[in-house]
Amino acid sequence: MVTDRPDYTLPVSIIAQEIAELDVNITAADIGNLNVIIAGQVGNLDVRIAAQVGNINVNIAAQSGNVTISVNAQTVGVYLMPEWAAKTAVDKNFVGGVQLTSGGLGGGNLYTVPAGKLLFISDISFYRQTDAGNVALELTWAGDTWIVAGGTQGGSMSLTKPKTIAAGNTLAYQFRNVGATTSWFLVCIGGYEISV
Repeated sequence: MVTDRPDYTLPVSIIAQEIAELDVNITAADIGNLNVIIAGQVGNLDVRIAAQVGNINVNIAAQSGNVTISVNAQTVGVYLMPEWAAKTAVDKNFVGGVQLTSGGLGGGNLYTVPAGKLLFISDISFYRQTDAGNVALELTWAGDTWIVAGGTQGGSMSLTKPKTIAAGNTLAYQFRNVGATTSWFLVCIGGYEISV
């Protein structure tokens, strides 16, 4: 005889207990939301989610060990950063220039990262318009200074590990003219920006 059981809520709270093993198996159940909060876990925490339909939201905070994620036979996308950025990020390119007399120092601001965004700098090129002297470019943001030195009349580079600039910080550049004549100095910076 089949018994019709009413819907019910069964709260379970386990606080400050020493439990060797706790197995929870929920199979073929229609559950609107299953909220699991595990705080102060010491030991192993194995989570297996099979044949999931819907969204799986995982938030791991203050982890002091290894987090191993295995995604098998799922219809989800896992991308390396460059592939992911190409799908979701907004390309950014900045150009700046300054004319300097011999011995002169100058530059300007290129971009301020807006709230809720994170900027990745992946490509840098710079040059001087006249003379065949060496060129040094100084980039600054969030109190950090990064000096990029180039060969005769300039240089360029693509970064395998992009520089990141958080929201509210301004990317600025500066050149010094060590040549004998007045010259224009130009910089072009490329990258992408994501929402955070």
